[in-house]
Amino acid sequence: LEFQSTDLTVKTVFLAVLNFGKSFLGSFAIGVLVALVSALLYRLARMHEQHEFQTLEVTLLFLFPYSAYLIADGLGMSGIVSILFCGI
Repeated sequence: LEFQSTDLTVKTVFLAVLNFGKSFLGSFAIGVLVALVSALLYRLARMHEQHEFQTLEVTLLFLFPYSAYLIADGLGMSGIVSILFCGI
């Protein structure tokens, strides 16, 4: 929104593209980082082998992408992009 009141010049277009790239790459990094942490937790905890942890496993399945969203949104990045890359 900071670009709405300025004239359209090469500098403002470059700054807008740079701002978009920063937001996208930051959201990408947050999503991948949360996904790696969740994959490591699932692998080391071996919850899928024990039936009494099924509820915990499903709960964590929803909490990890939501935490990626909250972290990205809190840092001013795109929460939707972080959820996308957390799921991939």
